Amino acid sequence: MHTSYTIIFSNPKELYNFIIKNKTWKEIVKFKKHKGIDSFNCSKSKNIYIWYKKWWNKAGIYKITFLKFKLFTYYGSSSNLGQRIKYHYYNGKHKGTFLGLFIRFFGINSFSFTIVETCSKFDLKSREDWYLSCFNPLLNMLSNSYTQEETNEMSELTKLKISKSLLKKGPVSLETKKKNEFI
Repeated sequence: MHTSYTIIFSNPKELYNFIIKNKTWKEIVKFKKHKGIDSFNCSKSKNIYIWYKKWWNKAGIYKITFLKFKLFTYYGSSSNLGQRIKYHYYNGKHKGTFLGLFIRFFGINSFSFTIVETCSKFDLKSREDWYLSCFNPLLNMLSNSYTQEETNEMSELTKLKISKSLLKKGPVSLETKKKNEFI
């Protein structure tokens, strides 16, 4: 379950401070590095079509890096890397996640995409969990892939975001309360 932010920042420092204040992590891992298989720098290249087609229908782990401050990264997994990268490239700014906020504020040209590793579709969850626990990326909202959604466990940050979004909506109607009794 992902919750969206509708916050406007007047400068990059506010955005950095917001994420650092609201992100839960064990520690920031600054200097751990790994070699990627392939990468695409959005600020240098304009034709992402050829790059994401190369990775179409291939499963693996990818990383999105904020080029101006490389400590801000996002790790994800997909059974179709090309399709997922295409989604982030064209639709990322419309998402209310930390990554979406950065893309909307700084523009897609401030990011690079890296294919970290390829693996079977069955290994995606365990491999993504390893990267999330090892690197503690600041732009990921969840600390584990899928696990929190499958068990309906939510981080404190997710609970806070849901609470704030519900407060904006006002009182719940009797009809809505009745519908939700069955859930």
